[in-house]
Amino acid sequence: AFFFHPSGYFLSNNHVIENAKEITARTNAGEDFDLQVVARDPVLDLALLKVTNPDREFTVIPMGRSDEIDIGDWVIAVGNPLGLGHTVTHGIISQTGRNLEEAQEGAEGRHVEYLQTDTAINPGSSGGPLITLSGSWIGVNTAVLVGTQGISFSVPSSQVAEFFENILNGNGVME
Repeated sequence: AFFFHPSGYFLSNNHVIENAKEITARTNAGEDFDLQVVARDPVLDLALLKVTNPDREFTVIPMGRSDEIDIGDWVIAVGNPLGLGHTVTHGIISQTGRNLEEAQEGAEGRHVEYLQTDTAINPGSSGGPLITLSGSWIGVNTAVLVGTQGISFSVPSSQVAEFFENILNGNGVME
């Protein structure tokens, strides 16, 4: 999960927070912040959270355009794999627009057009950003294909923008 707006808005995966009673984020500097769920989308597997009582502005990673990414572009993933906080891995975009229909039962015609990458995304990396070498995030790390090495998936920023638009229009699961 990561800050994407200076006022304390945080982005993660729905599967990371859906059964949580309390949500706390820890920064690289070791600061803890309580978060509340603002909205979520189980189909896109996204969750919008906000720091409960922000006392300052937060440093953010700028949002990039996933529709400008090409196969072979280098990317960096940041996450918390297996509890190893703030781990950074790198790789390339292996495919764009990857559809994993079987992973989205009940989606009623909606689907994620994942960015596929060989960047190591392991259990605990979910919700972290997939970042270009120019420093903007273009995806939210979501899944790894079990039984493989080097096949991971991120929700593209273009579909995160769709999630935000749905929130602004009052659609989706609001908390």
